[in-house]
Amino acid sequence: MIGAGFASIPPLAALEPAARMRLAENAELLRVPAGETLFAAGMPCRNYVILCSGRVRMHQLDEDGHGIVLYRLGAGDPCILTTAALFSGEPYAAFAVTEMPAEVIALPASVFDALIGSSPAFRRFVFASHATRLAALMRVVRSRRSQQAGQNLTSAVSTRTMPAMPT
Repeated sequence: MIGAGFASIPPLAALEPAARMRLAENAELLRVPAGETLFAAGMPCRNYVILCSGRVRMHQLDEDGHGIVLYRLGAGDPCILTTAALFSGEPYAAFAVTEMPAEVIALPASVFDALIGSSPAFRRFVFASHATRLAALMRVVRSRRSQQAGQNLTSAVSTRTMPAMPT
């Protein structure tokens, strides 16, 4: 139980009274040191996660084991990977690692489901956060794809031989 610990996050403080009470009674406030893995790819998702303070890096590993940063969570940010895992029933698709000490609200999946169904303000918060983060994530994908295309073009040009010029 977190009591009124979520009051510093305006969209949560603005929930309907019954939703605020349900959140306060069921969520847990976790204090997590820097460098800790909150979740890893393949793990089941059991809680909706909102960062109260600190910073969390969300990343995947490429085929060579190098990290690809998807995004970072800051104070007040919910985790869209958590949202996606809860809605789909699929395990996490990436890693979440604290970059500095963090306080995290963990809301059990069953309470998340109930609030999505009963609280328009909570539902708007979840979907607006999801849409905003998804748009930012798509910008990362486009940027990465552009970098790769540029590297491919450079490689193709540098390996191509130029025909001899007539004299």
